[in-house]
Amino acid sequence: VNSYATQIAELNQRITIAQSSINQPPNDLMDQRDQLISDLNKLISVTTTTNKDGSFNVFFGTGQQLVVGSQVATLTANPSTSDPSRLAVGLQNIGGVQELPESLVSGGSLGGLLRFRSESLDRTANQLGQNAASLVMTFNAQHALGQDLQGNILGDAVFKADFFVVTPSLTTAKVIPNADNVGANVVTATLNAPSSNGTNFYSNLTYSDYRVGYDGINYTVTRLSDNYVWPNASQPTTIVLGSPFVLASEGITIDVPAAGLSTGDSFLIQPT
Repeated sequence: VNSYATQIAELNQRITIAQSSINQPPNDLMDQRDQLISDLNKLISVTTTTNKDGSFNVFFGTGQQLVVGSQVATLTANPSTSDPSRLAVGLQNIGGVQELPESLVSGGSLGGLLRFRSESLDRTANQLGQNAASLVMTFNAQHALGQDLQGNILGDAVFKADFFVVTPSLTTAKVIPNADNVGANVVTATLNAPSSNGTNFYSNLTYSDYRVGYDGINYTVTRLSDNYVWPNASQPTTIVLGSPFVLASEGITIDVPAAGLSTGDSFLIQPT
């Protein structure tokens, strides 16, 4: 994308000079530029406008500037502020790099890859983790009610209640602080123990990730699979600082420290 944008800007400059010197459109240069626009559209969806001097402006997303005359903006690939383990597309400007929402990078192969990651790959990976975690928790709970091959039962010193072991821990959910957080306090999250209906054990664990945030007034928890928000003021799900915030329907418990978070801080929770 950056290569095509640079070439388009260079052609803009050559077209402007040619038109002012020969007073007629340099069709061969314009054809080259049209081909570059076409090739660029295969990578990311763009729109163009024409200036009076014959140069093109190229935009993407909701009007983000990629090329303006002979000026070029640069796209970057950097660790996401919300999850440093994944790359996010950014736009380089005078003030630094602005991370772009994935919705702005649409169309073409780049947009397709990002859409595949967010709509298919992330969900599949989480569902695999959900299946593994649910199987381990429910199997272990049922196994703890019985005895091992030596006849040991729960309470005996040598009895191993957990048949399956997950490393490093099954009960602790992965919590990732946003890179822009200013406070030192952190959120923790755990997976709820399986419930029993009298016959079988089951888990309410979902495949979704969650985000905990504080806007200076309210604490919120957002389920990222559908962007459902548990508001701070809604009983019985009010976040009480220093007390477990139990989401029984989601199979997780979130704990915000008693000292609270700083305004604007947020945490990504990945249970599976």
